[in-house]
Amino acid sequence: MDRCPFRTFAVDVKNTGSVCSDYVTLGYLSGSFGPTPYPLKRLVAYTRLHDVQAGSSQTANLVLDLASLSRVADNGDRVLYPGNYALMIDNAPLAMVNFTLTGEAYTLDHWPQPPEPVYQATDYFVGGFGSTYGDEIMVNVTTAM
Repeated sequence: MDRCPFRTFAVDVKNTGSVCSDYVTLGYLSGSFGPTPYPLKRLVAYTRLHDVQAGSSQTANLVLDLASLSRVADNGDRVLYPGNYALMIDNAPLAMVNFTLTGEAYTLDHWPQPPEPVYQATDYFVGGFGSTYGDEIMVNVTTAM
């Protein structure tokens, strides 16, 4: 579920210099969604444009999926939260797209939780408790009175 596509954002990049160059388009996500504190920004998508000629333009496509919009809860679950989001292009940022997700929080991926601890009722050692060793050995205990 977390790899379901959300949207592809097309970013036009123009080389205003006099030399052919590569350019890496960075997409950062920011906003007020999920529990506080909110992250200032985090990298969610990037792509490299090769050989952008001087004076020419190319289009970079930043692909966002549901996992890139989600946050990880305290228990490790990946959760998609309703709220206000902003996709910022580059570090400055050079451009920004705002959008809002509505509805209820949805868990995209459940992180496996550790098993409940097993406690023995007494401090008496029981061979094989918690293992398969005790299944292989039968012990008869008789008490003489």
